[in-house]
Amino acid sequence: MDDSGVHTIASSTIVVIPAYNEGTILNTIVNSLLNKKYKVIVVDDGSNPSLQNQLQTSSIYYLRHKTNLGQGAALQTGFDFAKSLHPKYIVSFDADGQHE
Repeated sequence: MDDSGVHTIASSTIVVIPAYNEGTILNTIVNSLLNKKYKVIVVDDGSNPSLQNQLQTSSIYYLRHKTNLGQGAALQTGFDFAKSLHPKYIVSFDADGQHE
């Protein structure tokens, strides 16, 4: 697949990232995904303080639970929102930077 095919797949893919009290690595992860042309949804699962100020981009969708409901609930919130955007693909990604 040539480079244009990769960007076509990426632009039709939404990445859902559930996050709870994540450190500065979250911003690095989000920027890496944006650089690859993915659309990104971060679901802040009741972090204290909110992760919104930590994320240094307005190019994402930011959703927030008022209280911590757990990873499953954060994923469900992200998937439900992602479906409303009608992407071709929806994938989840860890916020802690353990995986490429």
